[in-house]
Amino acid sequence: MLFKAYNGKFPNAKATVVDFSMVSKDGYDKEITKEIVLKSFNNGISDGNIIKRLFEEQMTTDKEFEEAEAVLWELNKKGVTDFTLITSEYWLNKEDFLTPEFEGNCLLPEEDEKENN
Repeated sequence: MLFKAYNGKFPNAKATVVDFSMVSKDGYDKEITKEIVLKSFNNGISDGNIIKRLFEEQMTTDKEFEEAEAVLWELNKKGVTDFTLITSEYWLNKEDFLTPEFEGNCLLPEEDEKENN
């Protein structure tokens, strides 16, 4: 809408909707956050993806990933292990996913790990 209202000065944003399932191998049973989702996606998306390029340290280490809240617009739980996310096609698109199924690791910030022990 802003794109049309301001003669193309705002980007014409397209949304990406991703349905996915997550299962913890170590029994993690706390709330799944946007940060956890993005860190877990690291192994399944291409190295050319803008999230991986801009936030490499946050995606691959236990450094806190506060920007995840702005990158993913919505994260909805559909079942025990099933979720839907909505984000901008700028951040994540169909071509970014290397395979339809993959395993990923999520290194949580130390304060989260202390709560889990």
